[in-house]
Amino acid sequence: MGNRIWSAYRSSKSSKQAKVVTVSTTAVNHASTLQLPNAQQRPAPDPSLRGVDLLEDLGFHVLVDGSGLHRLTHSTSNETITELNFSRYVASGNMYNSVALGCMQYCHDKFDLETVETASGFVLTSKDLCSFDRILVIINGKGLVQPGILARSSLMKYSFEQGSAWSMIKNASSNGVGVILLNHNHTSHSFSTKNVKVQFEELIVPLLEGEKSRGVVFDFVAHSAGGSKLISNLTSLVKYVTSKNIGKLMFTDSIHSLRQISLHGGLSEEEKEILSKKVVEEDAVYYRSNHEHMSPDKALGEVFSVVDNPHDTPAELNHKAYWRGRFGTIRTIYCGTTSHARTTEMATDEIIKFLNY
Repeated sequence: MGNRIWSAYRSSKSSKQAKVVTVSTTAVNHASTLQLPNAQQRPAPDPSLRGVDLLEDLGFHVLVDGSGLHRLTHSTSNETITELNFSRYVASGNMYNSVALGCMQYCHDKFDLETVETASGFVLTSKDLCSFDRILVIINGKGLVQPGILARSSLMKYSFEQGSAWSMIKNASSNGVGVILLNHNHTSHSFSTKNVKVQFEELIVPLLEGEKSRGVVFDFVAHSAGGSKLISNLTSLVKYVTSKNIGKLMFTDSIHSLRQISLHGGLSEEEKEILSKKVVEEDAVYYRSNHEHMSPDKALGEVFSVVDNPHDTPAELNHKAYWRGRFGTIRTIYCGTTSHARTTEMATDEIIKFLNY
C-alpha cells in the first residue's frame, strides 16, 4: 500500500525542457501578467489522491476535536491517535510512510494553495501570486517532509495544525500576504542544493526582477538545512537586501553559518557586510531547541543570551562562544522543547507574532 501511494503521489514528473506558465495578477490592471520561466502549473490531482481518501484506505479518518484541531483518528476504534497509543495503530516502515503521506496530502488539500511544477519539483503557492506586495516563504528541512510540512510525526501524534505550517498560512492569507512553500526533498527523498536554487530562480527571482515586480517584500521561515540553503541563495540577492525587498528572516534550529557569507568568493567586502548585518540584526530571529544538558527546561519565548555572564559555567561559556562564531549576535529564543524536529511547530505562535501581519 505504501509503495503504491508514494508512486501515485509522485507520478507527475517535471520535464527537463524549459516551460513557461503565465500567472494572472489583480494588481492595478487585471489584464496584466507575469511570466515565470521554467515553471508549469501542475494539473489538478486525481481525486483518488485526496488525503481523506488515502487515510480511509488505511483505516483512519480526521476528527476535529474540542479545540478545533484536526486529529488523526483510527476508524475502527474511533480512538484519536496520540503519542501514547501511536505504536498500537501505526507500524513502522511502509505503514508509517503511507499514513504520513495521507496526512501530508490532507494538509495540502486544506491549505487552499495552487500547485506549481518547477524543473526541480512541485511547490505550493497562493493563487494570483503576482498580486501580493508581501510574500511569506517557508522552507522546511531535510527528509521526507513535503512542502509546508514541519514534522510527519507531529501530524500523526498531535494535530495537522501542529505538524504543518497551516497556522502560518492562515495568518498570512487572512492578512493579505502571499505564501510560497518550497519543496527541496522531491529528488529521491534527498535535500538538494540544486532544488532550492532552481525554485528560487523560477519563483522568487522573477517576482523581484520582473517588470511588474512592484517592490514585493519576501519574509522567510527556514528550518534546519533550509536555513543553510536560504543563506546560500541570499548571497546572489544582496542588492534586494539593500532595497528592502528581503524582509524578516526566521530560522528554526537552522544549521547555517556566517562563514557561508564571509568565505563567499563571489561577494565584495561591502556585500558581505550588508548580508551579514541582515541575518543578525533586528529583522532576524533564531528559534532554538533547548539544550539537553544546559537548558532542558527553558520555557517557550525565553531569550538565550549570547553575552558571557560571570555566573556562566565553562561549558556555557564555550557554548556561547561557539554560538557567536557560527550565528553572530542574532536574537535567539528558546522553543521550549529539546526536539529538533518540533522547533518550528513550537515556535509558530512566536513567529506569527514577530511577522506582525
